[in-house]
Amino acid sequence: DQCGDNPDLVPAAVWEHLRRNCHFPFALPGVSTHPIQAGDEVIPPGSVVLPMTGDAEHDPTRTPDPDRYDLHRPRRAILAFGAGVHVCPGKAWMLMVLEEALRALAVSRLRLAIGPGEVGRHDGGLMPGVPGRIPVRATR
Repeated sequence: DQCGDNPDLVPAAVWEHLRRNCHFPFALPGVSTHPIQAGDEVIPPGSVVLPMTGDAEHDPTRTPDPDRYDLHRPRRAILAFGAGVHVCPGKAWMLMVLEEALRALAVSRLRLAIGPGEVGRHDGGLMPGVPGRIPVRATR
């Protein structure tokens, strides 16, 4: 609704959605090169670690009130597309696609909901088991 009233909020809505709903909940495993403080525990150097990128975006020490959906939250780097040399090469393209799709939905006031039928699953590639086909119902 906020984006329909003010389409300039679309980039913020896409960014906030990606911050809250990281599509890869964890990064590839690695070996720690130095001690890592994790709460009350210390992970020693040489340990295999599995970074939970989705959890990083819900850390209240980094993001105030992380579970609140806030289109006016100051924009900062997020891990949804990786970072540094490991950034997704499709990041700019995907942000453009998401923003244009949300802008079209917001301006048209079209509402999408899961429709009747089965959600088809994708059985191959890097993300087996993710939805491959989702029945959608559109209303105004």
